[in-house]
Amino acid sequence: MANGTVSYRGQELTRGDMGPSNDTFEYFEDFIGCLELRSVAVGVDAASVSQYPGTLVSTVGTDATITAVANGATSGGSISFDAASTTLEALSIPNCSIDVDAGDWFIEARVSVETLGAVVFAFGLQENVSFTASLAQTVGAAGDDVVMMFYDSGSTTAGLLESSVTKNTDHTANTNAAAGMTGAQLVAGTFHRLAIRHDKGLGKVYFYFDGSLVDEVANTNMSDQILHPFIGSGGSALASIVVDYVYVLADR
Repeated sequence: MANGTVSYRGQELTRGDMGPSNDTFEYFEDFIGCLELRSVAVGVDAASVSQYPGTLVSTVGTDATITAVANGATSGGSISFDAASTTLEALSIPNCSIDVDAGDWFIEARVSVETLGAVVFAFGLQENVSFTASLAQTVGAAGDDVVMMFYDSGSTTAGLLESSVTKNTDHTANTNAAAGMTGAQLVAGTFHRLAIRHDKGLGKVYFYFDGSLVDEVANTNMSDQILHPFIGSGGSALASIVVDYVYVLADR
């Protein structure tokens, strides 16, 4: 254990009966590698910011809104980004594409939200690289699809997660809706394992918190688009988000 992170132990994942095979693919990012400098705009005098290869930290997914990671890759494998303002900011992995309505899949991340308060936080799969667009889908809105767990200080107790499965304007909330998912309570400055699993055969989406099932909903409004992992936040009281790992297992 180092810097509050742990090594990956696959047997602890709550991925149901799924396992690696020639019909599935796995993606695992432990954030152990080196950072790279990425140009904000093309040109001789273009400014550069530090990013982790294969990931994007940004508000709306454009060159102009790329933001440097706060602490970069650390010993033990973690990455942080700072959203201590009213600006929304997210870490996304656009190259890890999942055809979410085509089969079974599982996604898990180990995340610490350093401060809770008047903030928003979300984790899951999004269609658009823009976190701003994805966050509009907490209650269903025209535009981009998501499957996510989220916290919105305007609707629940501080740090209590809800869930959203949306396709265009069609929306499926967690069982208790704005009352949140029982047992899915974030604690500030504490690492939690957040996971979502889709079982196509059973027509269900399952939500897990620290290895325990906290809710399940029908996949009626599962997106028919290609989605990718993201973790986003924003708000004046938020310090930073620290991500230990992101793991995906999905049907090909």
